[in-house]
Amino acid sequence: MTTLEPGYKRDPDYYSAYGFTLTQTEEREGAPVIFDVPAPEMRIHVTAYWWSRSMYADCATKAGFSDVAWFDTAVSDQGLAEYGRAYWDAYLASPVAAILTATA
Repeated sequence: MTTLEPGYKRDPDYYSAYGFTLTQTEEREGAPVIFDVPAPEMRIHVTAYWWSRSMYADCATKAGFSDVAWFDTAVSDQGLAEYGRAYWDAYLASPVAAILTATA
């Protein structure tokens, strides 16, 4: 599954260079996180919810899954060619999305 990266940067403007902001006003499991793309041509406002990695792993295990694993975020060759490595440095240091796998 793909989910909000539990370790994302809490500074709402950290991701503004990538065209969006994330705002979380509470530090607790299940806290709302507002994902906002302020561009006039593509206005997006979504509420996600923050869960820790341990909560995801615990829930997956209790649901009968095993081999729970997180994968590191990577940039495609096309993304590197188009924007360069330096552009992605801040995002890769603290990505927004995470991929979790588990075996049923």
